Amino acid sequence: MRSHNHIIWYFVLLLFYSCTPGSMNKEDAERSLKVLNSDLVNFGNRMSESTEMKVWAFLLENREAPIPFYKNSNSFISVKNFHFDEMKGIYKWNSLDKKFDLTGHSEQIIILPDSTGKHLLQFIVSDFNSAKVSSGEAFPTSVKIQMKEDDHEIWKLDYLAELADGMPKKIELKMKGKEYTMNSNYLRTKSGENGTLSLTFSFNHLMKTLIDTRLDCTIGYSRQSYFLKTIDINQQLFDHEIKGEVDYASIDPTAEDYTASFNSHSKVFLFEKRKGRIGDVILEGTENNELNDFFVRFKDKSTKQIGEFLPVFDKLMNLKY
Repeated sequence: MRSHNHIIWYFVLLLFYSCTPGSMNKEDAERSLKVLNSDLVNFGNRMSESTEMKVWAFLLENREAPIPFYKNSNSFISVKNFHFDEMKGIYKWNSLDKKFDLTGHSEQIIILPDSTGKHLLQFIVSDFNSAKVSSGEAFPTSVKIQMKEDDHEIWKLDYLAELADGMPKKIELKMKGKEYTMNSNYLRTKSGENGTLSLTFSFNHLMKTLIDTRLDCTIGYSRQSYFLKTIDINQQLFDHEIKGEVDYASIDPTAEDYTASFNSHSKVFLFEKRKGRIGDVILEGTENNELNDFFVRFKDKSTKQIGEFLPVFDKLMNLKY
């Protein structure tokens, strides 16, 4: 499942481009990127401080927690060899022995992660199924989870997936918190040795759309997997947008000047709404040309590494390499 996750995460990073008039000078463009990074950091901090994200973090860090998921050594979420029916019951966190004690029977998995707070928190898994993909790893096919605080629902996850040819074919995910909703859809098609792949993702907070993404890809098939041919990218990210396309099929992976091959078949642009074009996203050699990384090319043709402005995306982008 890791290879599929890396492709999906790479989609998430290439997510911000849509045409608006004019091009910013370098000073304004750098300011705009710093504003975007500030929006991302503040958003991440708010989410990490929410009750549901704290509970998730606590459970994922405890490998023996009675949930189907765990955080692996690369900080990705992986799926355990998990048998839902065998794990049903009521579990309470034992802070002395640092483990979850089975304290009662239930037709669900009910976890009481903390007994010291002012509110009674419950993490409830009411459905989980998985199937093996071509890599031999388990892939979730249905998940239903909710969290309650004093019997009031504060978070909910509904997830369904279909597999075909040992790979995900269709995924529908819906998540709802107190102040936000998140929806994502993934659809892969196949016709002979070719096919398509589409991914949509939206995040709304207090009725305002913060993230709205659509990726449309053409793909080719190998024996047990698929590879990207083209990607069309459209995304809103706060007050910024990304629009572009990458023609992977025309990029020569063995070219002596790989960055030139990549850039000649990639057109990806960053914008700030109503203010204009920030610059192009290109691949370029770092100091001493030892490694390739993503750069922003400004109106004056000067370039700077994206990681200088957007360290969050820099981590995601480099999953590709």
